[in-house]
Amino acid sequence: MRYFARLKFSLFTLLLFFLLFDGKSQSVSGVQVQIVEDNLEIVYRMINLKPGQKFRARLYSSIDNYAKPLETGITGAVGEDLSLKDANRIVLEKPLINLGPVTSDIFFRVRVTLTYFPITVITPSDYFSQKRGRKFTTTWEGGLPMETINFDIYRNESLIRDNAFSTANTNTLTVKMPKDLELGGGYQIKMEAASLESPVDIHDFQIKRRTSIFGKIVRLALLTAAVDYALGDQGFFMYNLIYGPGPGQESTPLPDPPFPTIYFKK
Repeated sequence: MRYFARLKFSLFTLLLFFLLFDGKSQSVSGVQVQIVEDNLEIVYRMINLKPGQKFRARLYSSIDNYAKPLETGITGAVGEDLSLKDANRIVLEKPLINLGPVTSDIFFRVRVTLTYFPITVITPSDYFSQKRGRKFTTTWEGGLPMETINFDIYRNESLIRDNAFSTANTNTLTVKMPKDLELGGGYQIKMEAASLESPVDIHDFQIKRRTSIFGKIVRLALLTAAVDYALGDQGFFMYNLIYGPGPGQESTPLPDPPFPTIYFKK
């Protein structure tokens, strides 16, 4: 009798399979279990897995209440750094030998965990200018959910501010740019996380001077003068309306009314 005939017809070695996905934003479908010669083959298909993503797959059994992954006699799509190119087929060779004495039904679980998700910056989408102390916002997609992402500031590829910002991965960050950065260009912000193979660059940017209150007043005065020049007399009226009359123009004297002529009847 073939090896698996003993496995198949033995009352206490009926193998039941329950596959569990223990990942993030993905799921497993198309699960098939089949006997191939003296081995068990478990085939599963990852859905919603994107190019560049990597995952870890491990096979557990109820023998030890799923405490440790099976390692003896396990081949195929198990282990680390699996991707779309992998066949997603796990082979358990000679189960009765590699699992040891079997006295009851055995349940198996396949646990798949997303381990790498490349980050793509969405905004800013190009070179940008930033003022010190003003809000800076960036958005991105990818990265492992809720892992910590650190943002380092570089200038001309030299690190000048380590962990300038830090956040859990919610795919967006809004912070105030440090006030002590020098004016000029050549700045970069790089994102780092434990799961990333290398830092991710956000587009280069420059630091511009903030406009002071005095500068705003000067700009408004120049704008008003330009409008006044363009509109002529109407502009003069607008100037007086905004700022009031100038010296010596506090009031406009009116001509004296004519003295009334009074007639008396005799």
